[in-house]
Amino acid sequence: MNSSERSLASSMTVGVIGLGYVGLPLALAMREAKFDVIGVDVDAAAVDALADGHSTVEDITDARLTEALEQGFHVAAEYDPLAQADAVSICVPAPLRKSGQPDLSFVVAAADTLAGVVTAQTTVILESTVYPGATEEVVGARLSAEGWTVGEDLHVAFSPERIDPGNTQYGPTEIPKVVGGVTLVCGDRAVAVYDQVFETVVKVGSAAEVEVASSVVVVFIDDDAVADEMWTERLVRAQNGKT
Repeated sequence: MNSSERSLASSMTVGVIGLGYVGLPLALAMREAKFDVIGVDVDAAAVDALADGHSTVEDITDARLTEALEQGFHVAAEYDPLAQADAVSICVPAPLRKSGQPDLSFVVAAADTLAGVVTAQTTVILESTVYPGATEEVVGARLSAEGWTVGEDLHVAFSPERIDPGNTQYGPTEIPKVVGGVTLVCGDRAVAVYDQVFETVVKVGSAAEVEVASSVVVVFIDDDAVADEMWTERLVRAQNGKT
């Protein structure tokens, strides 16, 4: 991170919804990138544990969590503090149903609640596993229902999580991060946030393109190493306009 990026990060507040095995590492990585970070989880017991410095995620030590808390990482069980955020990442569970489709009930609930507190020019980045088109149809639509114009008033993008719990060879910020916006401007805004956190960020033409690539990896590949290799190849091909 260069000096101008460090200055931008120190002036931004970001939020993370869902402090599980995806959201908590992301929140701490953002704090370590010098963002002010607000972590939100509806599990009040988990929030209390985190606030006391007790990690609820195997890959995050109590010491690392405590350091983040001391440096200004805030945790809450309510969404209201997210009104202060310049960007919000949604990292709630989206387990697969028997049909193979993701259960988006947690995503819907997060988007509905966030829509009531979000402020103008906030960038909202969905990380949960979704079907192609869901970023716009689920998150974008719920924000639009509150009177916001996506791509002008608010910016919505998709950047699927690629967390590999227990992997000591590659940390979360070392795995290439792919981003696609509902509009091109949305994508640019999301990249501006994640470029300060991840070593490699690849912008793809649209959120839908990223959703398709992510769906293929999640459904058909069960080996994490193979999945990461396939994911990187597919995102590069998408960036180059190939299928």
